[in-house]
Amino acid sequence: MVLACNASGGAIAATRRLVSRYCASTIAVAERKVYNIVHLIYRTKNYEGHSRDYEFSRLSMQEHWRAGYHDARRTLRHREVLERPRNHEGVYTFDLAAQGRE
Repeated sequence: MVLACNASGGAIAATRRLVSRYCASTIAVAERKVYNIVHLIYRTKNYEGHSRDYEFSRLSMQEHWRAGYHDARRTLRHREVLERPRNHEGVYTFDLAAQGRE
């Protein structure tokens, strides 16, 4: 916002009040914290069995990372995970796999 100066001090004072009100309303909106929580939970492959708890080979880690990457991409196709929460709590949670929306 640009402040204009002129010979009368009234215009400057009015502009300062306007800026003050604008800043106060902007701060009130900006201070309201909201969160979107997305569950990206690794789903065990049929062939892994119990070894997934202790098997950390390069191949298995690359498979896990690839699965996480694809889960994140699939999740971001759902636009609602990027929307600002409008509920009173200010929190949305998503587990699209559990909700059957993969």
